[in-house]
Amino acid sequence: MFDRNFIPPKPRVAQTETIRRIKIIESIIPELEKYSTAMLLTGSMAYGQDYSITPDSDIDIQLFTTPELVEKLASCKFFQKYNIARIAQWFSDWVYQQFSLNFICKEVTVECHFWDEKTYKDILLYKRENVVRLRSQTKKISTDYAYSFDEEEDVETYPDYKEGSYNLWKFSAYRVKKKKIFLSRPITNILGNAIVLFDACGISVIINECRTLTENKIAAIKQEKWKTYSIFNALSGKNKVAEDVKIMLI
Repeated sequence: MFDRNFIPPKPRVAQTETIRRIKIIESIIPELEKYSTAMLLTGSMAYGQDYSITPDSDIDIQLFTTPELVEKLASCKFFQKYNIARIAQWFSDWVYQQFSLNFICKEVTVECHFWDEKTYKDILLYKRENVVRLRSQTKKISTDYAYSFDEEEDVETYPDYKEGSYNLWKFSAYRVKKKKIFLSRPITNILGNAIVLFDACGISVIINECRTLTENKIAAIKQEKWKTYSIFNALSGKNKVAEDVKIMLI
């Protein structure tokens, strides 16, 4: 997320912590591949390697999956078995299309965000504005930050709602206000230099299509000489982006 008070660590720290996380990622891919059709590295480890990675940085992984693969999650050595069966059943029943599970590996938090494969592909092709998400927290209100191509911030709050014993909310992918589009994390996670770790469902092609569609949306904006419109401006973690990556996003 965008942290206005973020100060990049010293280069040696960022480089050391980046290498440490790369080794962790390489070690966990073979196990996580069993439960996904594609895996993407996002967040600061995608756009801030050797620059903004600190000892507290987590590892964000987006996993495309199916109900059949989710049913096997109980055998994954990284996750606690409690509640997995119910999570799988409700995912299969289409109560929600996204949920997250975390674990610790060598003192680093790994956040695994599981997505229904078709739903996420539709989001990246701008065919879906939101997704129903299983909340792992008990807060009654969820806050979502979205940004336009000229860096304007749009903040919305969504009340959780109950389905049985689960807290759910509609996770925005993008929204249009006064003819201006604001992108939220489901899309900006991918546009922010997402790194493909594993792909058995053609996600690499979808990512390229998403970028082309986004660039077309920027090109369609009436350009004003004193403003810059770019993918970079729409990222929530823009101040953690390494300079070499930033060049690709402007």
